[in-house]
Amino acid sequence: MCAIFVRMFVLRHKMSSDEVEQEEFLGSLPGLPPRFSYNELALATNHFMKVLGKGGFGTVYEGDLPDGNKVAIKRLGDSKQGQTELRAEVATIGGINHHCLVRLWGFCSEGAHRMLVYECMTNGSLDRWLFGDTVLEWAARYQIAMDTAQGLCYLHRDCRHKIIHLGVKPQNILLDDRFHAKVAVFGMSKLFDRDTSQVVTRMRGTPGYLAPEWLLQTGITEKCDVWSYGMVLLEILSGRRNVDVHESPQKWYLSAWAVQCMQEKSWHEIIDVRIQGSLTPEDWEHVKRVLMIAMWCIQDAPHMRPSMAKVVQMLEGVVDVDHAPLHYDFLHMVSGDAPPDSSMTSTYTRSAFSSVTELNDDSSESEVLRS
Repeated sequence: MCAIFVRMFVLRHKMSSDEVEQEEFLGSLPGLPPRFSYNELALATNHFMKVLGKGGFGTVYEGDLPDGNKVAIKRLGDSKQGQTELRAEVATIGGINHHCLVRLWGFCSEGAHRMLVYECMTNGSLDRWLFGDTVLEWAARYQIAMDTAQGLCYLHRDCRHKIIHLGVKPQNILLDDRFHAKVAVFGMSKLFDRDTSQVVTRMRGTPGYLAPEWLLQTGITEKCDVWSYGMVLLEILSGRRNVDVHESPQKWYLSAWAVQCMQEKSWHEIIDVRIQGSLTPEDWEHVKRVLMIAMWCIQDAPHMRPSMAKVVQMLEGVVDVDHAPLHYDFLHMVSGDAPPDSSMTSTYTRSAFSSVTELNDDSSESEVLRS
């Protein structure tokens, strides 16, 4: 016992204060996933030979565990940001196993080496299929929309702590070999007690997917995820990015253009032309229903948006979907007019509009985590 105590004392003093804090944090988490050594993961990846993709927080490598499971190993940077993501991911999904959430197999936290070990998703991220040359048929798109909604619903409603993802976008929706979707990348997620209604947090994330109230830093709730999900629905329906300055000016901002099409009763124009010819009359009814759901999800006011549980019911056809109000203040950023009687929203529209170039120049938009 004395020898063990001396060894722990020596190791503790060799560790930096950050490492000590990291160990104390990890030790406080219930249901911690398996912990791997650096050497184990170096061996599993053949010394980090095959790169699957690169993201804002690190590089992802293909690996094979001794039990035969193929995994994707994200090697995080040794910065404070890498440490923050490791904590968020382990704390958020370390003890969660849901069919619509990417499973965290384990992690490594050894000195400057920080890595996350995920199940490997064969078909990579959704953006690869929506915005590339390969065309996803409607049945696959609908299934992806449903899977994503169920994953978010589980995070918001069924976990011990309510989890707000805060990073819902096609790059963080991964597809298996049957094109079933799983929500991934929880580096920006927040855990809240059930009695917490909202919290103010520093704004970060990808322009085009940030809810108005987050841009304005007036407090975040799970309705931020609903807004982002609505934007993803529009991208699934249209097959284009939500901000694209290569389109004609009235189409730069997908949601504003979609609302205009709805107002002019020309909503068919929103749907990806590459799949329109293969849609049956029943498919068109489905498509219109999903579009109406998207319109509810992107309402400016958080209280007007449905919960993700309600969205799942809408997609399943259990709940009727009425026409959503089509009065969105972001329409004014297309026309250049200031929104009437809304200083808050005018700030939002300027912020969103100024993000157009940033989004299209952001290299992370084309990054794919795939096998």
